[in-house]
Amino acid sequence: MPTTREILEIANRLRIRSAGLDYVNHVITSPPSRRVGQTRNTSVTVRFSSQKMGVVIQAESRTCEYPFLLRSELDPYCVGFYCQPK
Repeated sequence: MPTTREILEIANRLRIRSAGLDYVNHVITSPPSRRVGQTRNTSVTVRFSSQKMGVVIQAESRTCEYPFLLRSELDPYCVGFYCQPK
């Protein structure tokens, strides 16, 4: 799992403004905003064990969010991905 410092160093190299850096720091340090639950529609809840992040990431959709998680996990240019922060 990338450290907060590593992520913020990358953001600095990309010349992200201070408000953006504050948001990145908030996302990294905040717990998920909610637990994913089963809905009444056709959405299927997925729990994805990420080796890159070292945690289980939850997704509300197996057809949208889950493929994104898989691509992020396998993409060598993606340094990390997080659940929705509070």
